[in-house]
Amino acid sequence: TRPGGAAAQEQCQVPSPADCARMAGAGSMKRVSGWPHPWFLQLPAGLLFGAVILRSLLHYQASPSLLQVMAPLAAWTALYASEAALARRSPHLTHPYLAVQTAIALYLMAGLGLPRFDFFANLFVILSMQAMQRLSARQGVLWIALFSLLAAIPLIGAYGVAEGIGFVLLYSAGNALIGSYALAI
Repeated sequence: TRPGGAAAQEQCQVPSPADCARMAGAGSMKRVSGWPHPWFLQLPAGLLFGAVILRSLLHYQASPSLLQVMAPLAAWTALYASEAALARRSPHLTHPYLAVQTAIALYLMAGLGLPRFDFFANLFVILSMQAMQRLSARQGVLWIALFSLLAAIPLIGAYGVAEGIGFVLLYSAGNALIGSYALAI
């Protein structure tokens, strides 16, 4: 027999779906509250955006494309920085905000004809976080699906089916992971 006997086996039983729903508050994800450092909650977005800026500078530093890349990134950054205030004052503008940010990210990926642009899909990962923070879970998931679909078009078009699907899976996983993280905080 295993250590602990029948009492230990009884404690290790998996709860029923109904018990799980009751324990989780009718299916809602438990949110973390009272974090001592609120800046930590935005850390993933900052790291991802830093990676986008760094790769942009490294790839286009000696190219006339640098200004074409940095100007939309500056606009994207200004909108991102204003999003919290906008959401407090006018929550009904969340969908238009996401649409404009999506258009900028898509423009960076497909509108400039850049030879290397896959890293701009990280902007969709950041938007996935905002969508899940500001919208219902259902609406957030729909936005995340849209981000993944829109990123897939230029990625598969430029990198071919095999490599493009690899990028799509990678960035879609980032969208889902960071979106889930945002839902939990």
